[in-house]
Amino acid sequence: GTALMQHVLAEGRRLGAKRATLEVRASNEAACRLYQRLGFYIAATRRNYYTNPVEDALILWRDEPG
Repeated sequence: GTALMQHVLAEGRRLGAKRATLEVRASNEAACRLYQRLGFYIAATRRNYYTNPVEDALILWRDEPG
């Protein structure tokens, strides 16, 4: 997962992206840890976004340096 995300982020930078965003289930602790290690931070919560089971989505952002 780390290598894939690093590749996607590098490609985004190459294409001129200044920020990256994603969303994740609040209970997906492994994914949250991965994204935080990659520099993402929680910017917002979408309440009851997911169904089966009903759960919040965390909206994560990452700002590119420079």
